Amino acid sequence: MKVLSVDLPFALVRELSSALMEEGRDGIDAVCANNPRYRKQLKYTMDELAGLAPEPNSRVGRERYVLLHSMVDDRYDMMSLAPASKSGRKSSASSKRIP
Repeated sequence: MKVLSVDLPFALVRELSSALMEEGRDGIDAVCANNPRYRKQLKYTMDELAGLAPEPNSRVGRERYVLLHSMVDDRYDMMSLAPASKSGRKSSASSKRIP
């Protein structure tokens, strides 16, 4: 499990997690469009998360877990990053709230 601390409000961290879960890597564009103030930080965070996602052809095709830490609100969000399926679907991510 990786821990990634970001200088973003927790609500935005949750929005990022949801966008990744529903739309994969392309979801970050919608989040950036809705939050232009944080565009640069969101892009850096997305690049980091994309590097952590498992490759679909790798021998280890398991989910990877990432704990996102909002330094602004000192709260955590757990995500699981799964490789893209062989059917061509985007990689999925799930998100849980950790109090």
